[in-house]
Amino acid sequence: MSNDEVRDRVLSGEAWSEFCRALEAAGQKVLDTRVGNDELDRVEGYRLLTRFLRYGLEGFLEYADPLTPELHCATHETIKIIMENPDSLYLGARIDGNHCYRIWGTLGTASWMSFNIHAGAFGGGGRGTVAVLDAKDLEVESDRSFELFLGGPEREGNWIPMPPDASSVVMRQNLADRTKEVPCELQIERIDAKGPPAPLTAERVDLALKMTAGFMSGITEMALSWSSFLEQYPNSFADSIPPAAEIFRDPNILFHVAWFDLANDEALVIDVVPPKCDYWMFVLHNRWLESLDYRYHRISLNDSSAVLESDGSLRVVVAHRDPGHLNWLDTAGHLQGTLGVRWVGADVADVVPSAKRVNIKDVTSIS
Repeated sequence: MSNDEVRDRVLSGEAWSEFCRALEAAGQKVLDTRVGNDELDRVEGYRLLTRFLRYGLEGFLEYADPLTPELHCATHETIKIIMENPDSLYLGARIDGNHCYRIWGTLGTASWMSFNIHAGAFGGGGRGTVAVLDAKDLEVESDRSFELFLGGPEREGNWIPMPPDASSVVMRQNLADRTKEVPCELQIERIDAKGPPAPLTAERVDLALKMTAGFMSGITEMALSWSSFLEQYPNSFADSIPPAAEIFRDPNILFHVAWFDLANDEALVIDVVPPKCDYWMFVLHNRWLESLDYRYHRISLNDSSAVLESDGSLRVVVAHRDPGHLNWLDTAGHLQGTLGVRWVGADVADVVPSAKRVNIKDVTSIS
């Protein structure tokens, strides 16, 4: 389609009408038979679409220019994307592998932090994660300040090479205790940038509307397909990661997931000996693979907040009400959902926890 044709689509309202029809079509996924008849699942599905709409328009329009990149936090308390980690502070920016960038700032106190270069968009195709740097490998000054270069000719010090199809940089900071940990203060610039960004064009608006609609449909389907697969294996770990999620993950994050399906008088008891790693955590998500509302419910535990047994083992209890166990995770009104487990770090010995459904009266406290 020529630039003139795209311009006519936007200025005539055709692009907007097409976008609105795509939103209506995305809403049909909430009515899919795979969702079932649970009222909470359905209303959260419609809320999910509003969150994906905000995420898409911010990512594909407001912060979409790789020539004048800005770091922004796209995933947080009210926008959640496919098994996100509530302990993680996610920062990202659009980049172009044909340019060179500088990230600078001061390291915080996160227990683990990484930089990932992605080629393509999550859920929209591409090669996924193409370069990774663990923050422990950064060269930092005595005041913990640093600068990191992306792309361009090889440099001494902090540098990540980029292929021509590089499209975004993503930073994860795992804050085990947000009341005590201090996040990084970071900025990004394109090294050869000159002047302010160009005015908005019809082509950019048209592309943003198409990308947002495609993202909403694709990611909603990914969440629904993944949860529907897991639902076939209730109250057990049945690991299966969609290819689109697998290729965009950080290779130093090992992930396992179980589907919980519990009656009011039941609990899911998880037992494991956590491996030695930089950080680990357990978290509950809903059918749409959003973490439950951690602002008001205890839905996650990590190596800082969990209480271990005297032998170093860990028992986590998932239940609709407090069974009197120190490692209780609150289902926050959800009869079904997922439990995700992360072991994070280089060369971590992978361990799959065991899961057992029991009567809540049979849950024992830590010895």
